Amino acid sequence: MASGDVQIGNLGSSAAAAAASRNLSIVAFIVSAQINTSEASVVRKDSHIDVPKDLIGKTIATPLVSTSH
Repeated sequence: MASGDVQIGNLGSSAAAAAASRNLSIVAFIVSAQINTSEASVVRKDSHIDVPKDLIGKTIATPLVSTSH
């Protein structure tokens, strides 16, 4: 995309974040019904983390090369 050689393609969230951080001029659309559960936070069943507020004071690990960081 950054080279200008691609006119259309499948764009994931990591590539969209990279494009945005480089101020690339792109047009993207998303079908939310298809992505609604594609990204999520995962915790152990016994963690007692049920809502985002429960994360206050916790250490969170995220993978590089993703939109989670």
